[in-house]
Amino acid sequence: MTSDAQNRVWLVWSAMPQGTSSFNQVLQIYCTLPRSSKVLIKIYDISGRPVRTLVDERVEAGLHTLSWDGKDSAGREVPSGIYLCRLQAGEFAETKKLILLR
Repeated sequence: MTSDAQNRVWLVWSAMPQGTSSFNQVLQIYCTLPRSSKVLIKIYDISGRPVRTLVDERVEAGLHTLSWDGKDSAGREVPSGIYLCRLQAGEFAETKKLILLR
């Protein structure tokens, strides 16, 4: 693996059903950090309004997994729609579009 690849933040997304009889979705986020970094992961609605902060802390290097259960910061289920998930780790930043179907 090249030095460039070893220093890259790797990000993988996976949507998995939250139960056999539910249409609700849980988003699994897998993130590999090459070194300890301040990490911020937030969910926004399509208008750019913050919905929920998933992580806002220093995270050690390595593979990390977290999930978003489709709820806002008050614990209420958000409606079906398009959402944005923004990850910032050190100087790395990436935003992905999510479609939540209920």
